[in-house]
Amino acid sequence: MIFNLYTLNSCDVNDDVMQALTQSLEELQSLQGLVLHLHGCGQVSNEGIKILCEGFPKLSLLISLSVNLSNCSKVSLEGYQALSKALKEHGSIQELNLSFGGYKRINNQGLECLSDAIGGLGLSLKKLSLNFRGCADLSNEGVKHLMREINTLKELQSLALKFPQCNNVMDDELETLSKGVLGLNDLENLSFNFAYCKQLSNKGLKALSEVLPELESIKKLNFGFSNCATDRKGLKELDQSMRKIKLLEDVRLVFTGGLDSIIEEQEGNL
Repeated sequence: MIFNLYTLNSCDVNDDVMQALTQSLEELQSLQGLVLHLHGCGQVSNEGIKILCEGFPKLSLLISLSVNLSNCSKVSLEGYQALSKALKEHGSIQELNLSFGGYKRINNQGLECLSDAIGGLGLSLKKLSLNFRGCADLSNEGVKHLMREINTLKELQSLALKFPQCNNVMDDELETLSKGVLGLNDLENLSFNFAYCKQLSNKGLKALSEVLPELESIKKLNFGFSNCATDRKGLKELDQSMRKIKLLEDVRLVFTGGLDSIIEEQEGNL
């Protein structure tokens, strides 16, 4: 089976280009993978996103979708709603990668809208990656809604949730994320990134540590805690928790100081 990939990466792109791209995509009936890297495309508006998303459901063989709308200054809630609607109408996506952040940061309302669409993908979705870098308007309200929907994805194998530089993501949010993955019995890869979430402390790490031993199918963990309010005590507890996962093969921890010996020891015993 041929894997078709259509990539776009240009800050000169505007709504007219979105129109032309949509028309071209509609002719690629065998397309299985689509990557749209629109990072920093300040001329693309909500209208352009609407036009583009109207073509997604027509790509009946599409199973892998990656969209980066970070720093798209003219894209806001209306654009996120259009993307959510397209995901709901497609329904057969197996791999989904979405990135946000920048000028029109996604808030709880936008996150809840996207969460509903992600949950609607159901058993088809196997890999999910969401990046909310610098989305300072997110809070536990939106995160709870997201995790309720993710918890319905019972055949999910890989999950990456990234909240770097999200000032309102604290211990409660990490606890919500941690408990939200319980029941995902096929989950093999789990990644959380909380770099520069400066209010996240050992309390959040404790909540994560309590959940990890119950994730019996996990083989790979990737956690980022750079420049958080955590210390060696919290990371030591996390390390001890990870050792209880029987199938664990690969661990990556990114942090600020204090755990070098623990990581070396952990890797040596995997």
